[in-house]
Amino acid sequence: MPFTPTHVAAAIPIAWMAKWRLPFSALAIGCMVPDAGVFFPMLFDYESFHSIRGLFIDCVPVGVAAYFVYHLLIKQPAVELLPGPLRTRVRPIADRPVSVEWQSILSVAICVLVGASTHVFWDSFTHQHRWGSMIALPFLSSEAFSLSDRSVRWYAVAQRLSSLFLLPPMGVFALRWLWKQPEGGPEPKRTRIPDSVTLSVMTVACLMMLVHASWVYAVHSDYGVTFALRQSVMIFGALMIIALVLYSVVMHAIWSRAEASSDQ
Repeated sequence: MPFTPTHVAAAIPIAWMAKWRLPFSALAIGCMVPDAGVFFPMLFDYESFHSIRGLFIDCVPVGVAAYFVYHLLIKQPAVELLPGPLRTRVRPIADRPVSVEWQSILSVAICVLVGASTHVFWDSFTHQHRWGSMIALPFLSSEAFSLSDRSVRWYAVAQRLSSLFLLPPMGVFALRWLWKQPEGGPEPKRTRIPDSVTLSVMTVACLMMLVHASWVYAVHSDYGVTFALRQSVMIFGALMIIALVLYSVVMHAIWSRAEASSDQ
């Protein structure tokens, strides 16, 4: 697969054509939600999420749920993990209330469906035995080159190039957007984890992921480095999502208790 966040690149031109009036976070979540089965295979069926039927019965409900979990639970605590210059710019946006009226839910569902459709279409050209790599562009299933006696197909090359050429521009786009946002007012008195602790935890997590990838490669060297990295990204990606949800629940509980104490 292309690195899952790479799929968000498809949301940018769609949002631009809609003059940025669509909920971009719903488009972005839709672009990534078909890979739910990659990170949580015990909960979600990968093949179903990548089917036409699954777009409607799997991707839309899970994507809409993820959208509201993000906005109602994760968004504000996640902003508090950012360094100061970014935090002051993003916080006013994160503090905006999210609508739960049926019109908004319908709009979110449509955006999730559109985003998920781009994911499935994209993957059809970067995976074997799919419409794109077998019917539309059959040369993608032919051998591009051989590496250590392993045949590498053109669809696999397209997978790697997708992330290689799209992730850096996406990062630049995100940073430019962030720095264009006006700085907010004085920071609210919220309990937050110090930046040094956040940085230390992230550093340790990255090192652990690299150690795990090295171990996987040592045990399964026949599968190559890409396999080892993919396994580590899948496992640590799932752990990061779980940790972020738990952290958000704890922070909301702390903030609610502090607010209740101040009202007394």
